[in-house]
Amino acid sequence: MTTLPAQTRYRSLLLAQFGAVCLLAILHLCGAAFGWYDRFLWYDIPLHLAGGAWAGLAILWASRREGFQLSLPRALLVVFLIGVAWELFEFVAKVPQHAGYTLDTLKDLADDIIGGLIAFVIAHRWFSVDAKLGQAYGETHAAEIHELPGTSA
Repeated sequence: MTTLPAQTRYRSLLLAQFGAVCLLAILHLCGAAFGWYDRFLWYDIPLHLAGGAWAGLAILWASRREGFQLSLPRALLVVFLIGVAWELFEFVAKVPQHAGYTLDTLKDLADDIIGGLIAFVIAHRWFSVDAKLGQAYGETHAAEIHELPGTSA
């Protein structure tokens, strides 16, 4: 596996967050403008996946920026809490609720977690800092820890 300098990967992670937020905004604006939320019952799934992906990337980026490793369970807990905050916002903002709202909310939270899991695992591997994850895939070099800008070993 060829590794890039830590600073390049750090910037790539920031750009990936930006991409996830842009995708989320475009999908939401199109969904609202063209009535896709009502027309396609599945339409919110890619939005929650993208939102979870953004949250997973943001959590990993912030942890790297602060110079510590964040475990996958803790990262997913934070993704879940961000999803809960979003669902509370929808409830308070009186986003139209329908029959099966509770089940839909649980599905939304699961989609958030799945998106966060996918993004976190891919980005974590990109940084190749988790020895356990690397060993699970038979990679001995995954334990390399790369110094980030503004941090010292």
